[in-house]
Amino acid sequence: MARPSRLWMGPRLGLPSRREGSDRLRRQLGDALRLLLVASVLIGINLYVLYFRSGTSVPALLRAAQIGRQASLVPGLDGPPGTPPRLPMRRAGVQSGLRDEYLRVVEVASEGEEPLSEVLQRQGLTDLEAESVHAVLAEISGGHLRRGQRLVFYYDLENRLQAIDFERDEGLGYRLERTVAGSRTHWSRERLEGPVVTRVVAVSGVLPKEGGLYEAVVRAGEGRPLAGLLAEVFAYDVDLVAAGRPDDRFHVLVEKIYRGSHFYRYGAILAARYEGALGVLVAVRHAAPGQPPAYYSAEGEDLRRSWLHSPLRSLRPVQERPVLRLAHRRVVGVEYPAPPGTPVRALATGRVQSRSGRAPELAVVLSHGSGAETSYSRLGRLARGLTEGQTVRAGQVIGYVGPGERGRAYLLLSVRVGGRAVDPLRLAAPRGPTLPPEQRVALGLLLGQLEGREVASR
Repeated sequence: MARPSRLWMGPRLGLPSRREGSDRLRRQLGDALRLLLVASVLIGINLYVLYFRSGTSVPALLRAAQIGRQASLVPGLDGPPGTPPRLPMRRAGVQSGLRDEYLRVVEVASEGEEPLSEVLQRQGLTDLEAESVHAVLAEISGGHLRRGQRLVFYYDLENRLQAIDFERDEGLGYRLERTVAGSRTHWSRERLEGPVVTRVVAVSGVLPKEGGLYEAVVRAGEGRPLAGLLAEVFAYDVDLVAAGRPDDRFHVLVEKIYRGSHFYRYGAILAARYEGALGVLVAVRHAAPGQPPAYYSAEGEDLRRSWLHSPLRSLRPVQERPVLRLAHRRVVGVEYPAPPGTPVRALATGRVQSRSGRAPELAVVLSHGSGAETSYSRLGRLARGLTEGQTVRAGQVIGYVGPGERGRAYLLLSVRVGGRAVDPLRLAAPRGPTLPPEQRVALGLLLGQLEGREVASR
């Protein structure tokens, strides 16, 4: 039987062909896949930024907040690690005393008229810093430093210039303070009135059961920066803040600088004596002929060494002792237990060879010449602006201890000499030269003042 032929019904007006429908379906699927791909990429980027990227992830921000709370224990450091110390705001002509600790305070007294630009250049400021400072100082100095005028430069624990005092005339000065807005740096200016007077006072105290050296200084009626100054005097032999124990005693002969009748800041510690679990430590400040002032023992022995005793600028007493870490009977380094946020400083002057890792496992390697290198690991954050090739000073803060794991935070310090790892706790650090007998007389005079026989003012 013959198959009936298909009748032609004419064109199907307004209806797509099977092929056209298939093409449209493919286009719709392609568009959906592209949207899905874009959404996946955006989701991936957000996940990376929020959970994995160093510095912006939620865990990193939480760690930074934790470290910031710990770092707020440092006088003048009230932000996340790397935030430069903020200076107290005061009304013009009123001084309540500077409450910040500084790595360096450099005084420059002019013996004759010289361009202000040359003075700033000698301080090692960057071109941008020098330009911004010069613009403010030139308005009140005329662009020159005249005989008798004085500049005082204040560098924070990260060796960043934070403030400048300019003594223009007798009883009249100005203070410049760094303020940062985004990527720009500004210098605010404040008028200071009253003659500058330096008084030498004797201060004594006993370490309490809690709080350590900083608390003892406050209980003695002094400011916290004095504790930092005292700790730095003996920094080549011991970490006074970490190793101090209850009932330890200290006696200090220190310069206190007043503007008018108001205390302004501390000057230099002239003599110090510390007694307690560490034994008896004595230091006297003396300037040998042709040399900058340094600290010596009562016997005239230079207290400076080629290395600091500890890489930490401790905030309070630490009960745990440093632990030597070994791997296959070889030295890896020393673990220094410390609360999160504790400032980590360079053991000696050197150059930043490398910085690596991600928080909370950042690391910095310093090269000190003669084949010596130091490595600082387990950092939660680096000092602001720390770059490879940068020169750092002994004692300069280069980073901050991270939050650690399982409630235990520590710094891992490794030292290599000639490519070979050595035990940092047994690192030989020779002292400077001993004073000759004729120069030791001055040491005895200051020690006599420390014992209360004579306290001077000038």
